Amino acid sequence: MLPMRNATRNGLMMTELIVAATLLMTALSLVVTLSFRTGKLWQESRHYKLAVEELTNQLERLTILDETELDAALGELAVSEKMQTALPNPRLSGTKIVDADVTRVMLEIEWDRVGKSEPLTLVGWLAPTVEEQP
Repeated sequence: MLPMRNATRNGLMMTELIVAATLLMTALSLVVTLSFRTGKLWQESRHYKLAVEELTNQLERLTILDETELDAALGELAVSEKMQTALPNPRLSGTKIVDADVTRVMLEIEWDRVGKSEPLTLVGWLAPTVEEQP
């Protein structure tokens, strides 16, 4: 009777070990998957922040120009060297929008992202000329 008792206990320990190993492997695979997804999310958020900075810098430079200089500057619009290395395949475009009394500049930047995404857009108004100021 004594040997049967040890054999039953050994079988239970083996089952416990298999269950524990399975739980450990599941937890490890979950942690690894989440860490990769978190890394991609951090990278996408960094790219978004850099794109906003690029649009802000470009828009600040363009809104101080008068309308004739603006047309020439929009024709020569290009992504800065820093952003060309930081963002994957960035593309920058700009449009001049003339309303009744004001002129606006709309800038859009796109870069290669996962999935379908809209370009990031920023709009600014031209500074009034000296004659237009009250």
